[in-house]
Amino acid sequence: MNLQYLTAWRAVWSSWVRLARSIEDRKSKKGKDFQTFSAFSSDKNGENREFTWINFVVLNPIHADYFAAEKYVEVHGDLRLNVYKSNLHIECSVKSVAAWDVSKKEDGTAAQA
Repeated sequence: MNLQYLTAWRAVWSSWVRLARSIEDRKSKKGKDFQTFSAFSSDKNGENREFTWINFVVLNPIHADYFAAEKYVEVHGDLRLNVYKSNLHIECSVKSVAAWDVSKKEDGTAAQA
């Protein structure tokens, strides 16, 4: 059997990401406003840093200063991994977005420069 499309995995996801260059305001076929954007999350494994691009869908549009291109935000939502023609597609349906202070570590203490 040759599978062309497979929804492989769903999970609740929370991480900080750096927003890409644009956040697009869109309308559904039924006229409901929503937003889409791409962002990356990075992880360090020893000396190697890996970047993962994720596509986001915000069903309740956000219009705040902290939610702009090239800013860092903390995102919570439902993560979906899909495979289509052997390509992995990562998408998150956003539940909430908050400003993220890059000068602080995850435990809330100040990061070293």
